[in-house]
Parts: sequence; C-alpha cells; structure tokens
Amino acid sequence: MRGSPAGPRLRIGAIAWLNALPLTAALARWPGGEVLWAPPSELARALSAREVGLALVPQVEIASEPGFRVVPGLGIACRGAAESILLFAPRPEAPFARIRVDAASRSSVELLRVLLRLDGRPEAELLPAPPDLAPDSIAGSGADALLLIGDRALAARASDVPRIDLGEWWFERTGLPFVFALWAGPAEADPALLAAVEDAARDGLPRKAEIARAFAREHPRVIGEADAVRYLTRTIHHEIGSEEEESLRAFAELRREMGAPLPAGWRPIPFGDPP
Repeated sequence: MRGSPAGPRLRIGAIAWLNALPLTAALARWPGGEVLWAPPSELARALSAREVGLALVPQVEIASEPGFRVVPGLGIACRGAAESILLFAPRPEAPFARIRVDAASRSSVELLRVLLRLDGRPEAELLPAPPDLAPDSIAGSGADALLLIGDRALAARASDVPRIDLGEWWFERTGLPFVFALWAGPAEADPALLAAVEDAARDGLPRKAEIARAFAREHPRVIGEADAVRYLTRTIHHEIGSEEEESLRAFAELRREMGAPLPAGWRPIPFGDPP
C-alpha cells in the first residue's frame, strides 16, 4: 500500500504488471488516499468485500456483480496476440485432459474455457498452477498444458515449449479484440476515486514507451527494453471503444450459454448510467 491513511471510500486497487502500468503507474504518487497493489484476483476479492472503493479487475468479476459500474473508455485489451496470456503445451494439437492455470485473473481462465468450447475441444480439468511451475516442467505436474498470464507469461516466452496465445485465438474465432480488465466499483463510488484513475490515465497513456523502458530496466528477467516498448505501444491497448464493448457482450453471452449465471444481453454499465 502507498499513500496517506484513508478509509475504503478513498482506497484504490491497482495492478503493477507491465500491461496495467499506463493506467496505474501515476497512482503511486496519488495524494488523495491509499493504493492497494495486488494481482487482479485479489483486487476483485477486495472490491467485493468493499475493502477498496474502486479497482482494476477482470471483466468476469464485473459481470458477476450486478451492482458494479465501470469507468468508461479505460481498460486493458488486445486486438490479436496478447503475448502475456499464453497456454504452453508440449502437444498443442492433442486433447487437453488437465491444464494447470495461473488463477491471478479469472478472465483469462474463463477465456480458456470459452475457447476450448469454440474449438470443439473436450472440456479440460483446470488445476491450480504452483507459483514456480515453468513450461519445461508441465509433464511432471500431471497436466497437458500450463496457462500463464501477465508478467509471468512474458518472462516464460523464452521457453522452447510450444504455446498458444489466447488473445490471438479469440481474435481468430470472433474477429473481436479481447478486454481483460476494467476499472470498476459500486455505483456510489466516491467521485475522487474516479477522478484519480482518469488523471492517472492522462498521465500514463502518453508515456507508454517511457514506462515500458523503466519497467524493463527494473525487471530484466521479464522483458527487454525493445520488447517492452513494442508490447505496450503495439500489442496492448487501454482505450475501450465500441468494438471492445461488443467483445464484452459477446464473451458474456458465450459464458451464459455455458452455464454462467448472467442475464441475456448483459453489458457493463458506466458510472452515471441508470441500471
């Protein structure tokens, strides 16, 4: 946590992964309250428990909480390859009976379920991945594949194990970008929180290359500077427009058809809009 003491109403949940930093890096200097830095799944838990008033959370968490609203226009998305949502599989064309998954983001795990169904593949048993499990050790883990996300996936790209990029897989099946995370909170979220994340985006989005180079210097085992700049400026984008909104609705409908308790026609509701 960083910042001055504050109650949950002035507490923001933020991600420190490279793909989120254009939206979150400036919050390290936010004077208005506290910032909880944590993986997406932990931020979703904290938001549901009202331990934070606003958080950058996986899109599936928003769909499961009808009271949540989203900050319009901002999120983490890709159009095609994501590079940081990777399914490592020694035999990628073979059926997957068991897959080890990094559960730090439920959106990526649910995306994997949907893609297996869209491809007509059998449903796989999804098992937690130990934090130190590497692609080269998949066979010894009792699984056929390993799903890694975020900085952990970026660092594992050096492996020789074949991999499937879930962003690219989704784009091939739907022609749509994929949205991984959005700023969300209860409808009564303090306006100061909304202003803080909008200010952070105005600070960070024009500085993507600078942010990428700084991250690479601090985390050389994750990614090199040139790759980090390309990743943040060409692979990942942070503007949520009409195509991204269509993708959110399409993904929710596919999940609903698979049994998720979602209403037909679900869409994320921006702050200020009626339910």
